[in-house]
Amino acid sequence: MPALKRKLIPTEVNYGLLLLTGLPRDLLPQPTHKVIIVDADGEKFEAKMHSSQMRIDGLTQLHRKHNTYRGQAVTLDIDPLQPGVVNVRFGGTFEGKPMLTNLTQETQSDIAISKDEVNASFDVILKKIENAIIALNHEGAKALENGKYKIARDLMEKGIKMTTYRDKVKEIWDEWVNIVP
Repeated sequence: MPALKRKLIPTEVNYGLLLLTGLPRDLLPQPTHKVIIVDADGEKFEAKMHSSQMRIDGLTQLHRKHNTYRGQAVTLDIDPLQPGVVNVRFGGTFEGKPMLTNLTQETQSDIAISKDEVNASFDVILKKIENAIIALNHEGAKALENGKYKIARDLMEKGIKMTTYRDKVKEIWDEWVNIVP
């Protein structure tokens, strides 16, 4: 039975969901389909798969029951003989990177390749955003030197938006690194 062991991230706790990135897609229900979450006490929580992301939505009650918190250890087990059922255990000790257990070598290899490709993509995206910010700063400085204050202010506002966006991309990359083994 494939299992993913990792730590909860703020998004899961704050919005009552569980991210499933790293688990074999073919063992998960189809997007928008019902999922039964079974906790360590045997209590069942009915939820559904997100329409496009590898996550289960509608789990606020599960998180409340277990008083989940950012960084708490979580184990997600999928039994191939019980489609649509995910067993969840919170707590225990878990240090280090997320890890999958009981997966075939081929699946582990696919996940590793996917992780490397995504990391490389994030790196490229962040470099392009940084270059755009540098260019914007240069143009803003030129406008200021030439007394074009309106243009300089507009460029400064764009720079603020770009740096905010860059920071969001960095946060998403951090989440990715903490989810995928």
